[in-house]
Amino acid sequence: MAAPPQFLPNLAPPQVPPGWRADWSAEHNTWYYVNLTTQASQWNFPVEQVQAPYGTPLPQQNPPYVHQQPVAPQASVGPEQEGVVAQDGERGLGKITAGGLLGVAGGLLAGAIFKHEKDEHKVPSPQFSFWNYNNNDDNQQSGGATSWFSKFSSGVGSQPDFTKPAETATAGAAGGGLFGSIASHIPHMPGQNAAPPPNQYAAPQHHAPTYNTGPSPPLHIVCAAYSDQDVTHIVRRMVTPGQSIDFDGDTFAVHFGDPWPGNRKQFSVIYAYGQRPWELAACSDNCGKWSLIPHQPLDKTRMEFIQNPNCRIVALVWGTGNGIEGGKGPVEKLKEIEMTGEFQATNQWMGFDGMCGPSKTAITYYRTERGEIKIATAREGGTVRLPWNPLAKWN
Repeated sequence: MAAPPQFLPNLAPPQVPPGWRADWSAEHNTWYYVNLTTQASQWNFPVEQVQAPYGTPLPQQNPPYVHQQPVAPQASVGPEQEGVVAQDGERGLGKITAGGLLGVAGGLLAGAIFKHEKDEHKVPSPQFSFWNYNNNDDNQQSGGATSWFSKFSSGVGSQPDFTKPAETATAGAAGGGLFGSIASHIPHMPGQNAAPPPNQYAAPQHHAPTYNTGPSPPLHIVCAAYSDQDVTHIVRRMVTPGQSIDFDGDTFAVHFGDPWPGNRKQFSVIYAYGQRPWELAACSDNCGKWSLIPHQPLDKTRMEFIQNPNCRIVALVWGTGNGIEGGKGPVEKLKEIEMTGEFQATNQWMGFDGMCGPSKTAITYYRTERGEIKIATAREGGTVRLPWNPLAKWN
């Protein structure tokens, strides 16, 4: 051995690790240390060599770089996963075991709480309207429970299962502690890798709407007029088996003739689908193409032409406009027509120009004593006389 430093012992033998012994060397005036296993001696104070109980951990190796799209993080798993060696210490078996036991205990506790609340009827029933769109009383009384679960719902229609066994809660807790157990009773939440919903905003199809929402109701043609002629019977023959009519302003004369040559003429028709309210559509020559189609939404403007059923006047068309409106107003106009049975077919009496320039025809749709709908007409500048006017028979 090399020469030790010179000093006299003035203390008790030093404390040495297990498996060692301290001896005094009188020759060298110092302590030396003997390994009881190997019987080897040394001057240096022995340092305790702690052996890892599970062997030396493998050196950490970084995985090779792979060029790919990032993936969603996976849920953490326990040390039982294949290929993972657990280490003792702050991040080793101690904490993993404690965390697992705590998670299992939390899961059992949460499962018992949910089962108790279910037995006490504190857990909301899956029949409330949040899941099936039914606005029943149960939903109104569910209160906070409904709103709490709605925050975790993946969508209407996937009902939660409140009857899962305790094993499910335990498994959930082992993966994520107490919240893992609670989450096992919450409706499914889509993950980051969930597929997107089908595209609800596809490119629009370029075709006319068909309004096919059921069997086509019958199309009733109440009455129709072209210029100062009743063409109801012709329009009724134009109704297709599908209860529709396609009109073309350029071909009105082909269907209805030319009652007023050299003048722009108007067309109007009162119609109804099934039991729906009556409507009146009005246009003039060269107005283009338009149609009456089943299930077409009601048109407020067309409905405003039609008067109260108790009134003998059903509608008044001036050009293509509503002749009851404007001028002295609906009340005074109807009162005058009811009492005298006549009025002037002029812009002044009407209060507006129904076709902005061309000569027009006033078309009055009225009810007969037998309930039929007929028309009384006059070209612009003339006088419209209804059957209850004494002079009407000479028109």
